[in-house]
Amino acid sequence: MTANLLITPEEIAEAEVSVEGDAYRHLFRALRLAVADPVRVVDGRGRARAAEVTEVDGRRGRLRLGKDLPSLEPNLEITLAVAAPRKSRASWMVEKATELGVVAVRFVSFARSERSPGRGTRKRFLRVARAAVEQCGRS
Repeated sequence: MTANLLITPEEIAEAEVSVEGDAYRHLFRALRLAVADPVRVVDGRGRARAAEVTEVDGRRGRLRLGKDLPSLEPNLEITLAVAAPRKSRASWMVEKATELGVVAVRFVSFARSERSPGRGTRKRFLRVARAAVEQCGRS
């Protein structure tokens, strides 16, 4: 099993990338990756590259990026338009829709629907979607 890491489009063009914060804790504490372990890095826009752990210390790790990999994205770009569900279900829906290949979730307001998510909720949805991309191997 190869670990997946979502990085920025600017970082994926580089030869090396530094891993810190939550990504560091996930890769090097939870998954216990070590030097020479493979990682698949993606940019959230369809590009994927092979990478290898070159350095790990107490607060950050470094990856050397290698060859391009297949993106594993579906041929169709699907946008899901849905009435805003209860908060407790909205995060689950964003996670599962992302894992299934949806590229965007749009909340539509109806007379009997829950109120639309606010800014803080949108940030949470982005975190959920990022984690889902890494979990399922999408690019």
